[in-house]
Amino acid sequence: MNTPRLNPGTALVTVPGRGLALRTPDGTFLRVDTADVPEADLVRLFGGGPLAAPEPPPAAGPVPVRRTVSPPRDARPPAGPTGEGPHGRGPVPAPPCDGAPLPVRDAAPVPRPARTAPDPVPASGRMPAPALDRLLAAFEDAGYATRDPDPATDRPLTGTTLLLLGDPVLTRPVARLARAAGAEPVPTAADALPARAVAGARTAVVWCLDRPVPPGLWDRADRLSRDGVLWARCHREGAEAWLEPPAAGPYGTTSADIRLRRLAATPAHRELAAYWAGSRTPDNGPRHTEATAVFTAALLVHDLMTRLLLGPDRTPPVLRRIDLRDLTTTAHPVLPVPECAPLPAGRNTP
Repeated sequence: MNTPRLNPGTALVTVPGRGLALRTPDGTFLRVDTADVPEADLVRLFGGGPLAAPEPPPAAGPVPVRRTVSPPRDARPPAGPTGEGPHGRGPVPAPPCDGAPLPVRDAAPVPRPARTAPDPVPASGRMPAPALDRLLAAFEDAGYATRDPDPATDRPLTGTTLLLLGDPVLTRPVARLARAAGAEPVPTAADALPARAVAGARTAVVWCLDRPVPPGLWDRADRLSRDGVLWARCHREGAEAWLEPPAAGPYGTTSADIRLRRLAATPAHRELAAYWAGSRTPDNGPRHTEATAVFTAALLVHDLMTRLLLGPDRTPPVLRRIDLRDLTTTAHPVLPVPECAPLPAGRNTP
């Protein structure tokens, strides 16, 4: 059997004077009732130390009989992660150490192991495996533990090829972070892009600019994205860096969609269009520093990983804006612009 482990973000906490608590990934604390299982055995099971050796078989000869009195079955609390609230027992957060109440979250009842006749307790005090196994099953049913092999959670981009284009101040940290996550970054020239990008494969195009985007530069990548090639990009306009959402397929949000949405959202749409068209004085920064470049690259790689791991249905497109002077970041949901039917003949365009 695979080694049991708590799911990522979950932890067992030994609270002085109150026993065990379970911290869920969202920060909620639940009390843990181990029933007949010693709390130390549960902690050791999840990596807190080696489990006690199994009880050796009894030696031949008369076995002393120990008489014990057990409470009725329905009087014994069920095992598993639970809470105690004003309306009875249930999966509600336990109060923190300072006494301030945590917000009660609506949640489905935490599954508990089925109650069976209690296992006999050996004279040594060690618990037999079935009792601990039932407690582990309660954690698995509630979604807090698993016996599956530990996945490569620190390398979620394993098997992914990133075709990198753009300015080295940004592509270098992107390559370093992507390689640490398991991806294979490949520097690529813009004219070689159509031949290298393959739709449907674990290939993504990443284009990073420490300057405004020249007119028409990203049109080719937009067409690849419409054909199913995943691509992510970022660029800088003055003191602001813009991270556009990764896009792939006919319903992805392309760079052209982002430009249309931004023009529609500002009263200065004529001025912004002229700025993008190149009718401006030369760019004078502020350019990315090493620190701001790593920050921008980390957000871009994070968005790319989220898209690859969860898919488009669970990752709504978000446009990020970073103020490079203080790294203030804002996120704006953005959708693709649907195609419009042409105007009837004889009508003037606005």
